Amino acid sequence: TTAVKSADGSHYMVNGQKKFITGGLMVGWFSTLVRTGGPGIGGLSLLAIDANTPGITVRKLKAQGWWSGNTTSVSFDDCKVPAKYLIGEEGNGFLMMAAVMNLSLIHISEPTRLLSISYAVFCLKKKKKTSSRETTSHLLYCLEYDKQQTTSKK
Repeated sequence: TTAVKSADGSHYMVNGQKKFITGGLMVGWFSTLVRTGGPGIGGLSLLAIDANTPGITVRKLKAQGWWSGNTTSVSFDDCKVPAKYLIGEEGNGFLMMAAVMNLSLIHISEPTRLLSISYAVFCLKKKKKTSSRETTSHLLYCLEYDKQQTTSKK
């Protein structure tokens, strides 16, 4: 999956496909590893992409075994993603995704989730520097929180 930054730097155009995405029909955001640079892990970046972005198609895959797992294929066809949804810096996506994937195996309780949301909102509002692991895991909570806040004010 590729992400090409616009000439003015305001957005990325994302094209490609991701397969075997668990829960793809039920999420509000996709944390997506995209190629923004050359070959190797240094050319990979991490974008948060709103699931309602025009050009995204999600379809359920027939999976053997865990049928209730909601395993999906996600296609990105000229999806315009604001550059502000880049998580961390370009070229650091693989390391951040690897750290988050390891953390996702740990069960997060409701109080911890609420604390994470509060901390993430605080960090973004204060532009507090955090580690890439904190930034990645908290940013997705923040994006969903901000989206809900914006929707409820309309």
